[in-house]
Amino acid sequence: MTRWIWIAIALLLGCTKGDTDTGVATDTDTDTDTDTDTDIPVQWTERRVETSETLYAVYTGGTGAWVAGTGGRVWQVHGSGNTPTPTPVEEDLLAVWGAGDGANVRLVLAGAGGTILDYTTAGFVATDLGTANFYGIDGTALGLIAVSWAGAYRFDGDEWSFESMPGNARPNSVCSGATTEVAVGEGGAIVRYQDGSWTAMDSPTTADLRGVYGIADNNMWAVGSGGTILHFDGTEWSDVESGVEVNLWSVWQAPTGEVFVVGSNGVALWRQFDEFSPLPTGSEANLYAVRGTSSQNVWAVGNRGEVLRYSGPVF
Repeated sequence: MTRWIWIAIALLLGCTKGDTDTGVATDTDTDTDTDTDTDIPVQWTERRVETSETLYAVYTGGTGAWVAGTGGRVWQVHGSGNTPTPTPVEEDLLAVWGAGDGANVRLVLAGAGGTILDYTTAGFVATDLGTANFYGIDGTALGLIAVSWAGAYRFDGDEWSFESMPGNARPNSVCSGATTEVAVGEGGAIVRYQDGSWTAMDSPTTADLRGVYGIADNNMWAVGSGGTILHFDGTEWSDVESGVEVNLWSVWQAPTGEVFVVGSNGVALWRQFDEFSPLPTGSEANLYAVRGTSSQNVWAVGNRGEVLRYSGPVF
């Protein structure tokens, strides 16, 4: 969205130094040109956790959020602050799947060395699958899929089983759709699970892809290095202009269609209509994950305990 559209909306409504990462995912961005449109105020509220840990994963069920990162650290962020939640592991936690909220929440966290943590209000249950680092996890309670550079592991509600990837695909993220699963990774790799096996998809890029998400099998988004954004319409993947050149690490799409993207140096982007626009964060931290429940409840996390919440446009 251009500056003029932002100004028009404001009139109609009545005018209501990047951190050095110490975690697993290495980002060498030096671009500091993040929030270039000074006419747009900061759109996110800071909810930082006081820690030097890097946060790589976030889940929200609607009230507050759960965040996780290096050293096996987990916090619950709520209205009155945040509460550390001890875990039985010290491995970095790099991805999270969640369901429910409050006393009914369930989390499954995946991380370094094949670590899996299953959390309910009864506490954590740890599983060590002894494989490469898990970078992504998605699915349903009885059909989770976790991806690593060694391949994928599928959980059927009882046990985890290994699935190989085609070629040399090294996935960093996975999204579970209505009838298929899609994983994206290094060198622009895109693979899809259908009819019991993973197959390679044609990719329009060789950029490393870091995140994938979609609300339908024919409406999926992927993001990656150098400002790369791709869209899948059910037939093919195509490049989409992002307007930035920094590494993009995560993407999430609201049920109503809006797309949120976060990346290095505090970059956040928003697509409501037909183009991506800056969504200034006021932060210079690398942002590694974004998730929400609606376009008025979106959370992002990153370096040095950075936690941000977006609750709708601020003019």
